[in-house]
Amino acid sequence: MVVKRTRAFTLLELITVIAIIAVVSSLLFAAFSQAKASAKSATCLSNLSQIGKAINLYMNDNDDVFPNAVDFSDRAVPTIWDARPDWEARIADMPLFEDLLFPYVKTRAVFHCPLDTGFSFLDANYPTALNARPSAFSAFGSSYLLRTEFVFTAQTGTSTAAPADVNLVFDASGAWHGSGGPLSANLDDSSLYRLLRGYRYNVLYADYHAKNVTWRGLGHAWSVRL
Repeated sequence: MVVKRTRAFTLLELITVIAIIAVVSSLLFAAFSQAKASAKSATCLSNLSQIGKAINLYMNDNDDVFPNAVDFSDRAVPTIWDARPDWEARIADMPLFEDLLFPYVKTRAVFHCPLDTGFSFLDANYPTALNARPSAFSAFGSSYLLRTEFVFTAQTGTSTAAPADVNLVFDASGAWHGSGGPLSANLDDSSLYRLLRGYRYNVLYADYHAKNVTWRGLGHAWSVRL
């Protein structure tokens, strides 16, 4: 009688197979994580488009004037407007833009970016501290900031010179969509620049189109005078 021998895997073969499975799993996990982040970023852009539609509806009801409101950073840290005390004095009596626009949106979730992980310092006003944890939305009701110069200068839809180039609403932190990590205390200029140049922002422009831009791209939008 012939006895068939069953060949077992050697330890080396088992280790090799396990290593291959681990590599494939890590690649799939990375791809899944990237796809999930991309989907959340797309939701964030969709939110901004809906906010743009809400602003347009508000303006249709209010003589083409941009919403007479401020964002949570204006309300929480009005001293960022110390250079314009006339504007700063108005902030306490103005509503938050997400509250003013709420009648024109279906849900407050529109003001929540799914990638909002909060922040401790304002990107555009570093080193101004603001505790937006665990997320800006949970802390203040919005993941987005408003370029309130539109309000303080009484801009209208027809008076804005370059609506396709100027930021109207944007992510409160560029760390959510970019690289480099969040801002921290006592950063020197080179460290601050290294972080900021890796940041990306979803931005709603004054003509109501929304797109993802670099920190430099947002800076260009800020440089457009109203």
